[in-house]
Amino acid sequence: MIPIVCDASVVVRWFDTSTGAAPDHCRMLLRERIAGRCRLAVLDLTLYEVGNALLRDVGTTPEHCAAVLDGLPRLAEVLRPDPLVLRDAAWFAAEDRLTFYDATYVAEAFDRGYILATEDREILRAGLGLNAETALWLSDDGVS
Repeated sequence: MIPIVCDASVVVRWFDTSTGAAPDHCRMLLRERIAGRCRLAVLDLTLYEVGNALLRDVGTTPEHCAAVLDGLPRLAEVLRPDPLVLRDAAWFAAEDRLTFYDATYVAEAFDRGYILATEDREILRAGLGLNAETALWLSDDGVS
């Protein structure tokens, strides 16, 4: 099974009902997980980022937000970065001008040997050695 860390930009798209169904490239990850071909993971901070995005950007109801956050651990393992991962994230954030949040996703994926799934172009532009073997860039144009 392929292990994949999904950042909040991907996870929000799974649950954003404001534009109808999630884009096909986001649904693809969920289909692969259900078929047993991949193992999805998120960081503990993803819950806060997703909750904020659903309430502030998507405009979902508090009830829907709470239901999403309650169900998310059934779709993806929730990982808590250890102090060494956080140290690496601090370096990535400082050196590559990423937010600490984004740098933590990268550091956790590297530490565990997982693929990072993101829609965030800034992460890919940072030049942290992410390539076709270590990252999935999900965009409205598809997967690359």
